[in-house]
Amino acid sequence: NVFINELEFWRKGDPGSTCSATCNAVGRTCDPIMQTSLNSEVEVLAAFSSAGYVCKSYGGTRDYAGAPFSTGRTSDDCFGFTPTSSRESSCDSNLVAVHTPLCRCVQEFWRKGD
Repeated sequence: NVFINELEFWRKGDPGSTCSATCNAVGRTCDPIMQTSLNSEVEVLAAFSSAGYVCKSYGGTRDYAGAPFSTGRTSDDCFGFTPTSSRESSCDSNLVAVHTPLCRCVQEFWRKGD
């Protein structure tokens, strides 16, 4: 369940969706900085759990559009964002149509980096 009254929270999107669409649907804005910082197994599993999803497994990290994400597969389900990457998590793109993005949704005035 998503508690809309919270100022910021993790929300799992639909397969192939973007974090902008996922957050905008509940009146929030995507926070790419928080998504980019999600790069350890403990953090990834906890964030998915707070979004109401129990990961079947941890697959590692990736730095392409749509990360962090879930594949739904048993052996490599949940992925974080690569900590050594020079890229930032994308709010407006998802490279893989079957991946469900994990999005940090925030009130506009709480958004970091702007």
